[in-house]
Amino acid sequence: MDPEQLIRRLANEESDDVSLYAREAELFGRRTVDGRRVAETFSRFSAEEASHLKVLSSIAGGSFPPGRRAIDVAPSLELALKLHEEREAESIRLYSDLSAALEDQAHKLMLKGVIDQEKSHLETIRKYLKALRTSRREE
Repeated sequence: MDPEQLIRRLANEESDDVSLYAREAELFGRRTVDGRRVAETFSRFSAEEASHLKVLSSIAGGSFPPGRRAIDVAPSLELALKLHEEREAESIRLYSDLSAALEDQAHKLMLKGVIDQEKSHLETIRKYLKALRTSRREE
């Protein structure tokens, strides 16, 4: 994929994630044990994904309308976390591909920051999944 295609795909994914994390923060904040913490985490992720859109816009030289698609909120926190685990891992791969395809060192540095945040999201998601699985075994 060329850089323009990678940027467009990443922008679409980030746009979807901003919306999805925000909706899940509200839903799981109400429906989940210790939901306040999950809601805070997902709200933070939503804001960080929005900042990633700004980075992509800067690299692309201006704003662009990302494609919109509706991703349904998963019916359980565990399913939502599994979906995000896949999406975050894919984002890390795509951002790494984009960084490799670019020559501008400032853009590469910006992408390094985004990749680090995506890795942090992935680590947090995996930590939540592990905690859910551990609590299920203890029941």
